[in-house]
Amino acid sequence: MTRIGYASAMAPSWWMEGDYFENCSCELLCPCLLSRGAADPTDGACKGVFAMHLEGGACEGVDLAGSNVAVLFETEGPMANGIWTTGLYYDENASAEQNAVLQRLFAGEFGGAPALFRAVSQTFLGEKTVPMTYTIDGNARSFEVPGLIEMNIEAVTGTDGEPSWFENVVHPIASRLAAALGTRTRITDHGLDWDNAGKNGHFAPFRWEG
Repeated sequence: MTRIGYASAMAPSWWMEGDYFENCSCELLCPCLLSRGAADPTDGACKGVFAMHLEGGACEGVDLAGSNVAVLFETEGPMANGIWTTGLYYDENASAEQNAVLQRLFAGEFGGAPALFRAVSQTFLGEKTVPMTYTIDGNARSFEVPGLIEMNIEAVTGTDGEPSWFENVVHPIASRLAAALGTRTRITDHGLDWDNAGKNGHFAPFRWEG
């Protein structure tokens, strides 16, 4: 999977940083991670959610801190093939200005990493502004959109009891990721019914800019 960045000369500078986690349908370890997205997912398709909590950020004068974004995704075959289905979720508790800017960022208007998700989407399920909660509890993460998404993971720890990390990997969110496992995950939006409990997960701090 290749990160893309395409912004017009008139596009404003922007940045965002925070915490991210995911839980997909692959077995631990997801084959995509160490193959640059070229390997087949465990079951032939990778299904899950990327959830992001923004601890800081700005675009067009709007402070993005405190907002949340999530990307539902399904890829047919290797992720690098670019045959993705995606859907976007924005936080009902964020301000109207924050969500308006985030929608433009994730639509690809300003280029950079957020533009990737729409660029690789063969099918776009649309976007929703919904109530959501993103919780960080030590080495565990949870994300919920009531009635649609419940996603929980815990870190895979090493001999010192701390999370095991993968360094310098190709991934759409970050290049350093902690290994994790889903503990309780159910995704039931858009007619889907996915259960990723016991499956691969990751979390990491991230920073994007453009």
